[in-house]
Amino acid sequence: MDLTLDPARFTTSAIPMRQLLTGLALGGLIGIPGIATALVALATVWTWARGPFRPLRPWWGPPLES
Repeated sequence: MDLTLDPARFTTSAIPMRQLLTGLALGGLIGIPGIATALVALATVWTWARGPFRPLRPWWGPPLES
């Protein structure tokens, strides 16, 4: 019997689940695919808003108008 896929060998080396998930999330955001996805998302918002600060206008616009 091949033991290479033995479930007992799939351990997290005693890393707490919360710390493991935080590290995986940060690794996904900091890597090249995460940065590329963030840039494309920002470019989409920029394009649809026709400017970099237009999406924030509902929050900072009314206080400046009064």
